[in-house]
Amino acid sequence: MSAPLVHIGLHKTGTSWLQVHLFADPGSGFWNAAPATVKKRKSRAKFGSYFFYRAADGNLLLEDAFDAAATRAALGVDGVPEGQCLFVSNERLSGHPMSNGIDRAWICNRLHASLPNARVLIVVREQRSMILSNYMQYLKYGGPRSIEGFLAPQNDARAPSLDPRYWDYDRLVDVYMRRFGRDNVLVLPFEMLRKDPPGFVARICSFAGVAPPQQALPGTHRENASQNYVTCTALRLLSPLIRSSRGNGFAPALFGRRVGQSMHLGLQKYLGFLVPRALNERARRRLLARVEAVVGTSYQASNRRLEELTGLDLRPYGYALPEPGGRDA
Repeated sequence: MSAPLVHIGLHKTGTSWLQVHLFADPGSGFWNAAPATVKKRKSRAKFGSYFFYRAADGNLLLEDAFDAAATRAALGVDGVPEGQCLFVSNERLSGHPMSNGIDRAWICNRLHASLPNARVLIVVREQRSMILSNYMQYLKYGGPRSIEGFLAPQNDARAPSLDPRYWDYDRLVDVYMRRFGRDNVLVLPFEMLRKDPPGFVARICSFAGVAPPQQALPGTHRENASQNYVTCTALRLLSPLIRSSRGNGFAPALFGRRVGQSMHLGLQKYLGFLVPRALNERARRRLLARVEAVVGTSYQASNRRLEELTGLDLRPYGYALPEPGGRDA
């Protein structure tokens, strides 16, 4: 039996595309114990991942509430079909931006306790693009803050909140390399998936010890395409009145959670049809410029260390790096 593959994300790095078109494809060499009653490919691909971070009541799994033996049994570790690779996939395994990845080290330890011989796949993304994509997801879920407020939220040390250092990828990669071993962690840039999907998939399959798909996979259309930049930002101050969600601290909205969610997403979607493409692109560029104004050169040192840890060359993909011969920012 080949070593299991654990895919931990990160968020907004083509995770849904990989889950739907590679990991949950019945013709691939990947397998998990999802029951036949689970029909949707994405749900099948995420089967078993929740054991590592979610309690039975839906709350965050506490540090001492994890049962490695029970998790191994639920994952079907001893029942993997011959010639196939057990996989676990969920972007939440890398932590969550809204909680600043507070449980990412706990999750790493739980994964190792259950699957000590696993190989780990981590997909990263150029930070400015990553932050903008995560901000749009935040607005989609009813978040009311500006992009500056999203990156520097108020806090009082009672609950974790986002810090832009969450996207210092070298810190997360180092945690997994120390626990699983450097040779058992593969880090790939999301931009490689966009530029060369077959090569990206081939690297994953080779790392996992399975044959690459014989048929070409569908194009890398976004499974979770972001909402319209204009309508999402225009509605952000109204969202706590419309819906109650984690993004706005479960505000007592007029329409509650379910009805409010449908109304909010519907407004984002259908009002977006009225926005000219050029105006939407202009809004995207302005938001990206505001991200750049906040983060500046703060990711240069982290990206350089990531290159040292992984052997990747990130400069062709647009990652911020110190100038050759220069000092780290």
